[in-house]
Amino acid sequence: MAHISLYTCLQKSKLSLWTKSRITQSLKSQISHIKPALVIVTLMVAFTCIGILALSYIFDSELDVFTRDIVATAHLPNYTGVLSTLGIIGWGATVTICFLGYFLFQSRPYARKFMLGSALISFVLLLDDMLLLHENVMPDIIPYGEKVTYILYGLLILFYLWLFLEEILKSYYLLFFGALIFLGISIVIDVALPFLPEITFVEDVFKFTGITLWLTYFFVLIKNRVQMVTTPEASPEESTIPEG
Repeated sequence: MAHISLYTCLQKSKLSLWTKSRITQSLKSQISHIKPALVIVTLMVAFTCIGILALSYIFDSELDVFTRDIVATAHLPNYTGVLSTLGIIGWGATVTICFLGYFLFQSRPYARKFMLGSALISFVLLLDDMLLLHENVMPDIIPYGEKVTYILYGLLILFYLWLFLEEILKSYYLLFFGALIFLGISIVIDVALPFLPEITFVEDVFKFTGITLWLTYFFVLIKNRVQMVTTPEASPEESTIPEG
């Protein structure tokens, strides 16, 4: 019995060493493959922290002002700004999807530029929505700051359309132009109508609808592209508007 017990212990010991070896090899392999991603994450966190430290010094504010949730800081109800928060999430999801598309469209340089440009525009609109650049920042910098900001955004969209209209027209462009129409209407309401709770609600609903259509357009575009890549029998037309 002692002999069998010793043999069992040796077998378990070998199995343990083999398992540890496999785990070590797996970890080394993972670190080797995700090293670029780890570098990107480290740089993002580092630059964000440096930015917060710089802003804290410039505005002479406590560090937690930049990290705490605004609802908790201002002691507001938990549901405050829920639609605005959902809109910011929509912009962020679009940025992520567009960057994914940039890496998926390896064989189509023009489409890659389209996805990169879309990611950058979505990111600019995300920052504006999150920090209220057009409403609180630009008016303190230049006269008629809000209207000037809207004009600049309009010119940016026109330039974007001039560059990528051909690619847009190959896709389900009704979603895309629907997004622009709803976002445009929300801007008109913001500029032309008085600041009243009901009007603000209507404006925000139009804006949220535009953001949702914008996100849906790029989601459908990338979903179809993924299907083409992962399903060999899928036809190229699946990523474009249907014939007929």
